[in-house]
Amino acid sequence: MARAEGKGQAPAKRQRRPRVESVAKRAWTQPDLDTAIREYLAKRADHVNRLIAGIKARKPNATAEARRVFGRNPIARALGVKSPVMVSKSKPWQTLAIQLDLTQERKAKGTRHTAKPGRVGYDIAIEQASSAASRESMREARDTAPDDDELQRLMKEPDPDYMPSPLDPSNRKTHRRRGE
Repeated sequence: MARAEGKGQAPAKRQRRPRVESVAKRAWTQPDLDTAIREYLAKRADHVNRLIAGIKARKPNATAEARRVFGRNPIARALGVKSPVMVSKSKPWQTLAIQLDLTQERKAKGTRHTAKPGRVGYDIAIEQASSAASRESMREARDTAPDDDELQRLMKEPDPDYMPSPLDPSNRKTHRRRGE
């Protein structure tokens, strides 16, 4: 950035790079836009093929060049699309974006605070730990549980340490009322 001569003057402004020529914006239907994108890409097929070869060869700045020329927003400006989202939904553009490695796998990322991988909240950490412990205890119980034959044998023989509870309703004597 060049500095202007003299005191008190602001530095000269940097010249912006000219964008892709934009066309007057108009309303599109999705099928019409798909056709227009196919035509746009057909006119620039040799450039697309060079970029695909450059990306496969891992040439520096090939993906950046592809994004600058064939990204969603540049195509929307070139075709005069009011909503760039329509370009994103277009099947021809989606296939091109995959070939040019323009798209990233999108997952439910949440907010900028929850998108940090490997970090979870305290409540979730406790829940995960307890569910892991309960899964482990279930495995232990399943492994040490008696089989059916042993259960039948245990049910038939009385327990020598059994002491009936005075609160157990099966041990209470039933009294009849007078007159019944």
